[in-house]
Amino acid sequence: MKKWAVRFSLLLGYTVPYLYLSMYIDLTYGTPLFYAAALIGYVILYLLAGKTHNRPAALIGTVWTAVSSYCFMQYGWTQDWEWYFKPLTATQLLIALSAAALFIQLLAIRAAEKKKP
Repeated sequence: MKKWAVRFSLLLGYTVPYLYLSMYIDLTYGTPLFYAAALIGYVILYLLAGKTHNRPAALIGTVWTAVSSYCFMQYGWTQDWEWYFKPLTATQLLIALSAAALFIQLLAIRAAEKKKP
C-alpha cells in the first residue's frame, strides 16, 4: 500500500469523534465503559501508525479527533450536558481528555525512540 494511502487511512480512522461518543454514551446510559473503548481505538490506531512508521500522522490524528469531537459538541445538543460532568463543563472535560490522550501518545513516542538502538 502506498505511504500516502496509509496516512490517509489513519487520519480517516482518527476522524471518528471518539471523545464525543464516549461522553455522549456516558451521559445517555450512565456508563463510562465507552471511554475504555475510545482508549482501545486510540491504541489500535497508534499501533498501526507505529508499525507503518507514521507516528506524526497519529499525533495529527489525535488533534483531529479532538477537533471533530469539539465540532460535534458545538453543533450538537450538548447544552444539557453541563450538569452531568461537574465540576467541569463538557467542553473542559473534552479538552482535558484530549490533552491526556496527546500526552500519553507523546510519552509513547518518547519511549519508542529510547528503545531504538
